[in-house]
Amino acid sequence: MTPFAKMKMAFYGFLAIVIVVCNACATTTKSVPRDARCGDFDLDVKKVWNAEIRASVQYAFVKYGGEIGGQSENEIVTQMDNLTRDWVMMREAACRDHFDRKVISSDTYTRRTACLDRHLAVSRSAIATLQAGSPDAGAQIAQAAQMASECR
Repeated sequence: MTPFAKMKMAFYGFLAIVIVVCNACATTTKSVPRDARCGDFDLDVKKVWNAEIRASVQYAFVKYGGEIGGQSENEIVTQMDNLTRDWVMMREAACRDHFDRKVISSDTYTRRTACLDRHLAVSRSAIATLQAGSPDAGAQIAQAAQMASECR
């Protein structure tokens, strides 16, 4: 074997080792992103309150004369924005308190998230009531807000 062939073989061997080591480093240093468990709750809210649903609520206000249950469109939309934003923040906080910070037990986490999920279901129901133009919508939104405060 010529000296050039030996150098070439040594180079390819070295290159193979570098590739293996780099792949090993790349796979062991990758970790699950911090938000993998606690970062997608906004997707749950988007099923309940998004631009399309907001537009249908705004249409309901136009259809029913600008007020539903004595509340204006702006009041209701702002309340729903606040309720859904707070739900996401509280759900993420509960998740991080349990999985990242480990300051709440599994039972507390389960109770808190079940409470928040009931809160989101009441919000969903309130939106359906709004879309139907029912005067009970404001009371349902107030109930959802009260439930959220009880989930802490």
